[in-house]
Amino acid sequence: MTTTWTVVVTEEADSWSKWQLGGSTSQATVVVEPRSWLGLAFEARDPLAGRRAIYDIDTALYDISQDNPHEFAEEKRALRRR
Repeated sequence: MTTTWTVVVTEEADSWSKWQLGGSTSQATVVVEPRSWLGLAFEARDPLAGRRAIYDIDTALYDISQDNPHEFAEEKRALRRR
């Protein structure tokens, strides 16, 4: 099964943009503000049952050229490898 996605930039400002990716039974929203955060939202729809599931991710971005965020990023990577 394949799904065709439509990709549209729905909003833009000086330093951020919002992208909508839509298919027949699913949608994803990506909000990018490169200096501070990345937001993702996923939605899956069941048109027959009229139900949907939504999962949001809001993540802070850290400047890993600085010591504190770099150490934090390294710790997170080490945990993922386990």
